[in-house]
Amino acid sequence: MTMDADTRAEVAKALRAAAAVLAAESFLYHATPIETAASIARSAAAAPAWTIEVAFDGHRSSTIEAVQRSEALRKHVLGSLEITWTPQAAVVSDIRVRAQVARKGVATSMYEEAAKIAASRGLPLRSDTGRYPGAEGFWKKQVAKNRATATPVGPNKVGLDPEKIRYYQLNYPPPSSLR
Repeated sequence: MTMDADTRAEVAKALRAAAAVLAAESFLYHATPIETAASIARSAAAAPAWTIEVAFDGHRSSTIEAVQRSEALRKHVLGSLEITWTPQAAVVSDIRVRAQVARKGVATSMYEEAAKIAASRGLPLRSDTGRYPGAEGFWKKQVAKNRATATPVGPNKVGLDPEKIRYYQLNYPPPSSLR
């Protein structure tokens, strides 16, 4: 496919704008050449509803995404949650949410879906020992509502306080709502 100079300039401008959005949000997102930072923001503002989808469900890991679909049926990923499957639990190894939809229930919806999938495999949902501050807040809220427990990891090789290194685990079977 050949493009004239104006088209190449527009594509380059759109890709630079998308890269700026990525750098500002630290979130993996693949922008198409016709999307700009402004069009992504407009789309998020115009369609505040999202759906939860299982993007990948494998033997060792699974990915859950919160997505919006625009009128043009473009998929905009608002957040993602990664599960690592172990024999003992489904471990949330990573969760990310776009800044525009933070504190709007997107992450909680993904955790609810993850808990359902884990329960369908007969496993509890558990946090990793390293968490983002937002994820830490979610888990502490679940403990305060008696929906989860916090377990210290114990002695560690790096000499950190074992009481500060912990993982959280939802009660099994999980509650229907984590809000």
